[in-house]
Formats: sequence, structure tokens, C-alpha cells
Amino acid sequence: MSTLIVSTFPDCGKYNPIKINKKFANIYVNRHRRLKDTGEINPEFPGNYLDVVGKCMDKFEVVLVSSNPNIRHQLCEKFPKDIVVIYPKGDKETLKKFSDILSQDSTEADQKYISSVERNWDRWHKEAELFCIENNIPYYEVGSTEEANVLIEKLADEHMNA
Repeated sequence: MSTLIVSTFPDCGKYNPIKINKKFANIYVNRHRRLKDTGEINPEFPGNYLDVVGKCMDKFEVVLVSSNPNIRHQLCEKFPKDIVVIYPKGDKETLKKFSDILSQDSTEADQKYISSVERNWDRWHKEAELFCIENNIPYYEVGSTEEANVLIEKLADEHMNA
């Protein structure tokens, strides 16, 4: 079995497929980025995160991972034929929709992240799309979480039947 790695932006379908299909694994980046006791950046990050992703390969049909560029680059080097990237559409309307979703029940750290997303929205999209073009990786843009869920299910089916 070949595992599909889906590098996806927050709230682009990482949660719902897991409820529907136990063949999916979602590797939460925040559990690996910061130390539990102090909240400081984990000096082992992103290596510790990548180790967990590696352990999920061949155990799940799909592994949903962070859209963090550093992680995406390293996973592309290790698994170049098994990775796709999903981002929300790059327009301001979609940015507002995703910011509103991310803002629900958010912490102060979440609010800082949302501000960072708003400041870097255009640049992050361009960088992700260019990375995918340069590395011949499929790149998809979606307008909603529901659209992302459908896309992930479709890509998983195609990958498993390839």
C-alpha cells in the first residue's frame, strides 16, 4: 500500500475525513512544535514531526499533514510521488471565511496565527503554488472545508487505485 500525504492549510479538510474513515491519520503540528511543559519551541521540531509522519506511512491510506513550508519541502524530498498540497482559494473573500472559522473559540496564540495568516496570505499562496510547480506536485485550491473533504476522499481513492 502506498500512502498519500496531503499537505493542507488549516481548516482545509484535516478533521472531517478522520470521523468518516479510519484509514486517515492527521498529524497535528502543534503537538510537536511546542514543549508541553513550557510552551517553548521544541528544539527537535520539525524532525520529531517528520518521524511521526514516517511511522504512519504504509499504516494509513492518507496522512494529513501541516502546510508548513519546511515540513512540506522535507516530505517532498522523502516521498515525492505521494504528496499533494491543498490550500484555500487565494481571494480575500475566502481569507475572511477561513479567518472567521479559525477565530471561533480561539486562544491568544491562535489570534497571533490568524494575524500572521492575514499578513502573509498572498505570499504563502504564491510560494506554495510555485513550490508545487517546481517539484511537479499536484496543487489544489478549495473554497470550503466541505470542498476539501470531498477532494481528499477523491484523491485518496485515486491514489489507492493507481
